[in-house]
Amino acid sequence: MTFVIMVDISDAVPVTIHKDSCSYYTNRKLGATTTVWCQANTMEDAEMLARRLVKSQGSKHAGCCLDGASL
Repeated sequence: MTFVIMVDISDAVPVTIHKDSCSYYTNRKLGATTTVWCQANTMEDAEMLARRLVKSQGSKHAGCCLDGASL
């Protein structure tokens, strides 16, 4: 399993880590201009990248497919 990190360009929501099988990722709007998705092979890599990408809203595991915990 790999993980994906969702970054809201406008910083309206926290940077979130999802499973790559999550419906938010698999059903995402391709070509969206307000969000960016990045991939990571392990949870450790995903958490490290999420911490680097965060602006002001913080980062967390997604509640829809993971435990919803803040990083």
